[in-house]
Amino acid sequence: MLPKEETAQRERARSLVERARALRPTLQLTRDRVQRLDAEARALARSLPSWASEERKVPLWELRDDARSARREEAVLTARQQELLRAARAEDPTFGVARSELAAVLRAAHERAEARGAEEEAARIEVALRGHDDGVHTAYLDGPARLTLHTEPVRAQVTITRLVEHRRRLVPGDFIDLGTTPLESVDLPVGSWVAELRAPGRLPVVLPIHLPRAAHWDATAPGGAHPVPAWLPTVRDLGPDDVYVPGGWALLGGDTEGHDDPPQRVWVDPYVIQRHPVSNADWAVFLADAAEVPADAEVPPDHAVVGITLASARAYAVWLSERTGHRWRLPWEAEWEKAARGTDGRPFVTGRFLDPTWANIRGGHESGALRAALSDDPKDTSVYGVRSTAGGVRDLCEDRWDGEGLRVVEGRPVREAAAADDASVVRGGCWKTGVASARVDRRGKLAGGDASDQVGMRLVRSLAQGRSVHSGLGWRLATPDG
Repeated sequence: MLPKEETAQRERARSLVERARALRPTLQLTRDRVQRLDAEARALARSLPSWASEERKVPLWELRDDARSARREEAVLTARQQELLRAARAEDPTFGVARSELAAVLRAAHERAEARGAEEEAARIEVALRGHDDGVHTAYLDGPARLTLHTEPVRAQVTITRLVEHRRRLVPGDFIDLGTTPLESVDLPVGSWVAELRAPGRLPVVLPIHLPRAAHWDATAPGGAHPVPAWLPTVRDLGPDDVYVPGGWALLGGDTEGHDDPPQRVWVDPYVIQRHPVSNADWAVFLADAAEVPADAEVPPDHAVVGITLASARAYAVWLSERTGHRWRLPWEAEWEKAARGTDGRPFVTGRFLDPTWANIRGGHESGALRAALSDDPKDTSVYGVRSTAGGVRDLCEDRWDGEGLRVVEGRPVREAAAADDASVVRGGCWKTGVASARVDRRGKLAGGDASDQVGMRLVRSLAQGRSVHSGLGWRLATPDG
């Protein structure tokens, strides 16, 4: 039995813990309100041009002011909750409930800070969490992540490298040989990794792998029970300008600039995307063949085609499909974003930073931007090998513009194709804009029937799920017949 004074201390500590717990419902409602107001403000901001009148902007300003007030309220409630739990620990240092409650609150705060990319805040919280943790959160703080990887065909050789920051860009570090697939629950440090898969008679495959704290990466699709194997194509399956993007999870969407809307974990099925935007030379062949229209001799053939409408882009995709026997189409914006961003939620194709000289954007060249010239600058290259997503021309997407951002339901992106008179989503930076517009989470729009000297296109083709005689589930290229 505790002495009388210790019993009183325990009761005071218990009372403080109960007061902290009582704040949970209000705190959760406040966080929900912050998210709702932020989402409404972002949607309204996307619908307003910069030249909109003050009267039209007032509702946006009011939403942002309300969100700021709600965020302050959240900060006060969070601080009060932690203060009460720290007071409970000080009142009775032996009271394990206060210690575990405080550690749980700090871990949740740490997870939110890391999800927002708030590194300094996360570092401060981590110090406090380590000081109050009784061992429950050790695996979260220090434990490795795990990797499970299956391939088609089996026994593919796997080498993997952790991406490191060098001169403000994410670049591969030293490669580690993990042996052959299947790999089951291999321990790896947290971080952003890139695996290279090789098998006899198959082309090498680049597989970005994002391993957050305490994660188990296994490529299990939403609603699935088993990992989806990464398919290795043959030389017959891909053309010289084709890039294969394996299916899997990626951190997409959000608003990494403001830290108020972190990316979401999204499953994107496998597909093939063109390495470069469609060029004027490509377009000239289409016009000559499909419309019997001669090419414009004044247009540089090695520049990306611009001035296209949604209808003409779709017509080009149909023509190319008939010409090649593959179902080419415009990308869904989630496909475009994954091809440019990889899987780790980075704000730029290069990582956390983009210098203007690394892409064909405003401010990158002393003599000005190079209009729609195709860039071979290796710095404007995604982890998969897709070129010119930060600069050059924006890419037209299949999605209808609704101003709401990337929508996700049960882990998969919502897809709604633009009708002929709808505004369409465009993604990527371009030669007329600067670094801010080159962020991979930025979205733009092209009005229905309109064209722009900033907007071009690149096409994708889906992969269809099939059966393999070797390992069950595999992947084959989709054709017009299947």
